[in-house]
Amino acid sequence: MRRLCLTLSLLLLPLAAHAGQPWVWNSPEIQRIKQLSTQVKSEGGFFIVDTGVWNVRTDISAMFAIELTCFLEVFEKQFLEVTLIKRDPQVKVRLAAKVFAKEADYRAIFNDGSRGYFRWKYENKNDVTDFTEFTLYSFADKPEERDFKAFYHPILLHEGTHMMLQRFSGTNKLPVFLNEGLATYFQFWNLRKPLGENLLNRKNVSFFRRLMLERLRSDKTYAPDLAALLKMADKDWNTDKMGPLAKFNYAQGEAFIEALATDPALRGILPPLLANALEGKAPLDAKDTPRINALWNTGLRRP
Repeated sequence: MRRLCLTLSLLLLPLAAHAGQPWVWNSPEIQRIKQLSTQVKSEGGFFIVDTGVWNVRTDISAMFAIELTCFLEVFEKQFLEVTLIKRDPQVKVRLAAKVFAKEADYRAIFNDGSRGYFRWKYENKNDVTDFTEFTLYSFADKPEERDFKAFYHPILLHEGTHMMLQRFSGTNKLPVFLNEGLATYFQFWNLRKPLGENLLNRKNVSFFRRLMLERLRSDKTYAPDLAALLKMADKDWNTDKMGPLAKFNYAQGEAFIEALATDPALRGILPPLLANALEGKAPLDAKDTPRINALWNTGLRRP
């Protein structure tokens, strides 16, 4: 049996607060870049860096491949520190990333208006699972983005989150609200800021959360429905091709993850919720959903 999974991606990705600011390496990362420079290879028009964990390839330049690898290592470390995932990785293949110099080469694979995709494929024969692809894709949208410091890093954080979650989930399919909610949450993460500052600044940098706040201000009767969010299927998430309905789904997903991460009344819920989902279980007990939904709604309307 062969499976192909395309993780939903943002078609019109909003700017994160730190997007547009050039990426600057610190001293340990500069040393890591020097180490990686001895590992870069050229093959079939691509520059390749293989660390044993990451397999990164691009047709932009050798330096872009090296810096992209270092960036993904920084992200991976912070993602695991923030999520506190305890489960062992279920996917043993390399975490692959492929960034094209030209948009046309990306569109030949994903002709849907997206800026990035995480695609994973596996085959299951005689109860043995073999992952045949586990790859994050993107492209340089402008000539200046071929210099890594000017690349659109939020797309790497968004798709990288999908990749990290699936790495620990294996063949289990994650609920779309959690998969997209966490990916959108980390899309706005600033890898240069400490955990506490990132948590405090979430309300200031989240484009999607602002959609919910605008709805709350304009419609006094509106209240997010957690039960409906939990039941939403992949096919229902983006029915209008990143129109108002899809954007609002992203807003709800991200806002719920933010609430679990920052609201004292909801503290402690996210780790077991995530652990359950990674193991293929229901993320929340149905009997707890009304209470959590009430706390979430209260928090959203709190000044």
